[in-house]
Amino acid sequence: MIYIYSPVSEDLVKDGEEFTSIVDKADEPVEVGDLVSMGGDRQWRVMATESYTSESGVICLALVIPDSEEVPDASQWTHNILRDGEQLSFCVYRSEAGTVTYGWMMHGSVPGGKLTAYEPTEHPTLMKPGPDEWSIDAVETFVPEVESPVFDHVYVAKLSKLEPVAA
Repeated sequence: MIYIYSPVSEDLVKDGEEFTSIVDKADEPVEVGDLVSMGGDRQWRVMATESYTSESGVICLALVIPDSEEVPDASQWTHNILRDGEQLSFCVYRSEAGTVTYGWMMHGSVPGGKLTAYEPTEHPTLMKPGPDEWSIDAVETFVPEVESPVFDHVYVAKLSKLEPVAA
């Protein structure tokens, strides 16, 4: 089972921490109240879980907060702010080696085409295209098992690396 650990608010994430953590194969099911690691020094407490299913399996979303923090008001939860009447989806992009990247998607669009890796620049928000490009070979759709889910869909896009084009 794939687990997606996502803080309820991006304001809870410190510099250098990932906003979302993907665990490809969890040993134990995660339940509300459990403490989990997102790769940093802090422990995160599971506030809620949601399951998304497809013919091939289940993905679990665990909404988390740092163990030492108070729970922010639901109106300040990032997914509630982003949704604002729009469809909201999440995509995990995977190659044979595992998860390559992930992202939130607005307007319910299904991922397709190709991805380009981006590298940071000296500007704090500008990125430049990197050398790696990936082709999306297939997309599997996972649908929520709850009535008012965080995401309308979770997609898993299977990738293959494109060979560089000679100049």
